[in-house]
Amino acid sequence: MVKFSLANIGEATAHGPFPVSIFLSNDNIFDTQDQLIKTFTINRIKKNQKKSREIKRKGLPPLDGKFILIVIDPAGVVQEKNLTGNMIVQQILG
Repeated sequence: MVKFSLANIGEATAHGPFPVSIFLSNDNIFDTQDQLIKTFTINRIKKNQKKSREIKRKGLPPLDGKFILIVIDPAGVVQEKNLTGNMIVQQILG
């Protein structure tokens, strides 16, 4: 199970729609080797607000030591100057 919240810390409403994708990875680097788990669309997040999501998956291989990557707008649909806040990485510990 993956639970997370996306917060808009910007100065205005973040207008979408924009995709958010969850990947399973062997490392903490987003690349073509990562396995896509789920993609969903966010239509907007108001200034100083959050959107929370939870997903559950069965049938995955052993996950200890792997990484979950949550990538906002992985294909670069939304044009923005600073992309550093567009990825969350968490290692899975047994």
